[in-house]
Amino acid sequence: MKILILGAGAWGSTLAYVFSQDHKSVTIWSKSAEKLAKIDINNFYLNTKKITYNNLVKTNSCLDLALKEANIIVFCCTSETLRKLAIQIHELMIKNDLNINDYYILSAVKGLELETFCTMSQILAEIFPNAKIGALSGPNLAHEILENLPCASVIASDNDATVQYLQHNLTSNNLRLYANDDIIGVELGGAYKNVIALASGICDGLKLGNNAKASLITRGIKEMAKLAKSFGAKPQTVYGLSGLGDLVATAFASSSRNYSCGLYLAQNFDKETIAQKLNAQIEGIPTTYAIMAYSSQNNIDLPITTQVYNVLSKTQQPREAIKVLMSRPLSKE
Repeated sequence: MKILILGAGAWGSTLAYVFSQDHKSVTIWSKSAEKLAKIDINNFYLNTKKITYNNLVKTNSCLDLALKEANIIVFCCTSETLRKLAIQIHELMIKNDLNINDYYILSAVKGLELETFCTMSQILAEIFPNAKIGALSGPNLAHEILENLPCASVIASDNDATVQYLQHNLTSNNLRLYANDDIIGVELGGAYKNVIALASGICDGLKLGNNAKASLITRGIKEMAKLAKSFGAKPQTVYGLSGLGDLVATAFASSSRNYSCGLYLAQNFDKETIAQKLNAQIEGIPTTYAIMAYSSQNNIDLPITTQVYNVLSKTQQPREAIKVLMSRPLSKE
């Protein structure tokens, strides 16, 4: 088994580490020659944590060659670039007479496409019809995985054989994978939690206390379930590892980019300045815009998402957004 990871960012480099620790052969592809060079000489850092790879991890800047040597393709790019990269791979497969049915395709990307409201697996299924497609999602803080601390996650697919293959072949000593057949629900939980993590950061940045934060997280899960139902997914899926589990980890972790972004939003920094400060892609921002557009078109009331959107777009100050949430009409839980 040979795994190809598309992307040498924080998550892609972390997955390469954890898979290789379980004696799996891993190739990392990236457009960034600088990142690949750092991996080759074991000089790659995630924040202040150095990632030391074993000899099972290789790098390859040539996507053609990397595809020929793999049987599991793991997307670890951003949600905004996944479609373009998938189309590029599809064209290379045609050019090199490669059969998509010889591969398992796994999305480890959390987000929604703004223009179409598609999840990542839906985009992949559109570009690779009848392919063996899965999604990986869960409470997986990269720096803890790099310290070999135990964690659990979810492998989801609507194909039983695909989910079983990926679950059994990607589970390792420190990464326990659970199977789920509700791939859309799993992906929505992983995407939406970033929006609530932004709100959690704002809550803590304003020093509103644990009562407010607990309420925010609980109501955020309610919004997740409402969105999942509108997509035809199972609302209960978001109460699992990919929704509630991921949200709990992200909403309390100072290492979380989305939570940290929320802390800066509470100080009235704009999103461009925050991106520079964190030097990272903040997936919760485009996801907020996508969910807001979807909810507006489908007349779905998502109060927390609406206020996060208002703060991001500078139409509402953070404290005013909290007041709006607290002054909503009284209702049943």
